[in-house]
Amino acid sequence: MVVVPSYRLNTFIAIFDSSGATTWSKSLPGDNLAIPNAASAQGGSFAIAGAFWGTIDLGTGIPQQANGTDGFVLTFTP
Repeated sequence: MVVVPSYRLNTFIAIFDSSGATTWSKSLPGDNLAIPNAASAQGGSFAIAGAFWGTIDLGTGIPQQANGTDGFVLTFTP
């Protein structure tokens, strides 16, 4: 699993197979986003935790607005 935070704009998460081909990816559109933590679990699920200020789309399609800095934890099962 690779998490690529920009610390300013969009962030993406990708999972690659042993040959380097992308098997799953997800974009988190927004501004001022930081994801310093990621953890995987059995069965391929994983979680990311971070903070944002400004706006972020956490998968609902509705940008969330931070009043100052807010934190989040997201879980994924690709």
